[in-house]
Amino acid sequence: MEPRIISKPAFAVVGLLQHEEGNSRPIESLWSTLGARLSEIRGADPDVGFGVHLFKQDAHRYLVGFAASNGGTIPTGMTSHQFNAQDYAIITHQGSLDEIDDTLHAFFKQWLPGSGYYQDGTCYFEVYDDRFDPGSPDSIISIYVPVKKNAI
Repeated sequence: MEPRIISKPAFAVVGLLQHEEGNSRPIESLWSTLGARLSEIRGADPDVGFGVHLFKQDAHRYLVGFAASNGGTIPTGMTSHQFNAQDYAIITHQGSLDEIDDTLHAFFKQWLPGSGYYQDGTCYFEVYDDRFDPGSPDSIISIYVPVKKNAI
């Protein structure tokens, strides 16, 4: 595994938030509901979805959404998460969603400790574009983890 490091400008993701895994409606249901309301998100690109993992203390929240242009109001019942300009390590996961934890484990436990980088922040996000096919072993998801270079 050799992640790519990029600089990404600031952007916002607008969508629906699941507060706790297993404590809310299934993620597939959130995506379905969001798809039906896509036109409410100003400037959203319907071909690229975001799955944003947000961690705070012992809580895990998951935001399904789309990047939105600045200046719009957040539709009723939706939320927004603002990302500052940031460097990211991009990991490519190929295969079933059931195996994504293996990819994340390899990144966080094997690559990151010896990489010269550290995770910067308490979130990461998945990008679902035209390479994502949930029923295919060739399905691809890009995972973006905010990173900073270690001080020497």
